[in-house]
Amino acid sequence: MDENQFNLFAVSLLLNLEPSAVMRELRRYVGVSQQEMATRIGVSLSSYANWEVGRVAPTSKSLVSAIRLAHLVSLERGDEED
Repeated sequence: MDENQFNLFAVSLLLNLEPSAVMRELRRYVGVSQQEMATRIGVSLSSYANWEVGRVAPTSKSLVSAIRLAHLVSLERGDEED
């Protein structure tokens, strides 16, 4: 998946899903636990878990961090369009 394709993927997530679902789908894409995702984007596990269940919304900074992480993983994998 090149950068433009990834950007479209990220924007599609943001426009079509609740923030909790965006965080969950990005984590699933990255393929890590909630603890690992929280660590990699620099937040506590409890904060991250609360985002995924929709108790509170993630900050825009945290959303951007999760999207950047997923993009890096995409580049590392050399993902291609399905």
